[in-house]
Amino acid sequence: MNKKILVFFMLLIVGQSTYTVNAAEDLKLGLGLGALYSGVGTNVALTSDNDMKYASLGCLAYSSNYGASCGVGLGWVKTGLINNDNKQGLGLYLGIVGMEKEFDELLNKKRNNVYGGGISYNYYLNGINNNGTVVGVGYLYGSGKEEKINSVLLQVGYQF
Repeated sequence: MNKKILVFFMLLIVGQSTYTVNAAEDLKLGLGLGALYSGVGTNVALTSDNDMKYASLGCLAYSSNYGASCGVGLGWVKTGLINNDNKQGLGLYLGIVGMEKEFDELLNKKRNNVYGGGISYNYYLNGINNNGTVVGVGYLYGSGKEEKINSVLLQVGYQF
């Protein structure tokens, strides 16, 4: 994915979430595994009755030869698209999607984080705007210098 397009969409999501928080919105912290958490990690989310805008920080891969592949992400989850409750949500994600391995000109091992986008389905057991468990599945895609990343992540976490 072109880095300019990625930066544009990240700024668009951040711009949407920087307006003043009103009484119908709540700031939440989440911990877990999946695109909502940039792998294994955490997120900070602004939630309302039927959507969630979040920034995440986590690690998607680890190799004893290359180390951890950690990064950030931004996303948006909207409920009410599948049925009229606020438990099932469809999401968009932009951020780290994996790592690619390469060797430099001296044949030293090197790792590059790969950034891209994804979509997700999330089920909030107590509703998107309440504390509780969230489960789901996400599909991530990104294109690095040498490799294309296509991955499916199961999601499980807790929202405080």
